[in-house]
This record gives sequence, C-alpha cells and structure tokens, in this order.
Amino acid sequence: MREIKFRGKADNPDVDHFGEWIYGDLVHIGDEVFIQNDNEAPDVIAIRVNPESVGQYICSYKDNKKEIYENDIFGITNKDSDIYHKECRIVKFIKDGFYLVDNANYGDHLSKEISVNTNYVGIAEFMREHNINYDIIGNMFDNSELI
Repeated sequence: MREIKFRGKADNPDVDHFGEWIYGDLVHIGDEVFIQNDNEAPDVIAIRVNPESVGQYICSYKDNKKEIYENDIFGITNKDSDIYHKECRIVKFIKDGFYLVDNANYGDHLSKEISVNTNYVGIAEFMREHNINYDIIGNMFDNSELI
C-alpha cells in the first residue's frame, strides 16, 4: 500500500516547533491547515502549518533513505556523451500526477496555464533514466534562491 503523508512548516510562533517541518496527516479545520504530527512529540495532536508550504510525499529514493515531497528542488547533472549539463527542477502536481518542472516554466505552472510537454517530466519516468545523476538539493521555501 502506498504511504500517504504530508509535510508543512509550523507557522504558530507560540509552539516549540515554529518554523520547523512537520510530517504526518493533513487536517483542515475551518480556514486553517494542520499536520497531525508524525514527529517525536507524541503529546501534540496537530500543529498548524503555513498552507502554502504543504507538500505531499511522493516516494523514497537512495535505498529509502531520502524522501521526495511536492515543492522539493531536484539538482540534476545530465551526462550526454562528454557534455555535462546542470539544472534544477521543482516537484509539482500537474493535472494527473507529479512532474519535475524546469525553472524556465515555473511561472507558467503558477498561472495554471501549463500543459505537459518536453519541459516537464514525470517523476517515475525521470527515476528510470540511467544517464543522469540527481539529488534533492532543497525546497522552494527554504531555498528559494535555487528557483
């Protein structure tokens, strides 16, 4: 069974976890968004998070030691013969699945005017490629300078 979980940044300055990533189940109460805590604070039922920071868990890689979430930034080194090309791509949900969006088209994604084309690649398809090296190098909230 696929694991369904989310992460979001705690945005209540009155809690110990303010500004930290909280992992667990997504809960909506009125206009506020909470993550039911998976972290090591069993006495806390749910922590309010910034709704803009919420991202869904997609999968694990590197022998299940690293997790990929929506809004993560992939650092990619593509080796085509002897030419190396470095780029960053952002993990986004588009229409029917999770895709890697290149920086040049990120603004199009925000305006919801995108279509899946050569500038977007599905996560599953991407992870099957053998001629690339990749790693999560940050996320668009903690590392916006990479976008």
